Amino acid sequence: MELKPGQVYGDLFQEGPTIPITEVVASERSVIFKISLIDFYFVLANHHELAQGLIHNITEQPEKHPAN
Repeated sequence: MELKPGQVYGDLFQEGPTIPITEVVASERSVIFKISLIDFYFVLANHHELAQGLIHNITEQPEKHPAN
């Protein structure tokens, strides 16, 4: 899986069952957070701008490219 800048990945953001991630490789400078579900909810409750950004990223439709 390759993520573009600004995209997120996590159990909460996936539809259906997820495969546990045991390794992450970054091809450029990146930030990775590993927090408990309780702490995640606490951060969302206290940082509304972060919650809004996550909602935007989760609900954003992938770009559709015309077939050649």
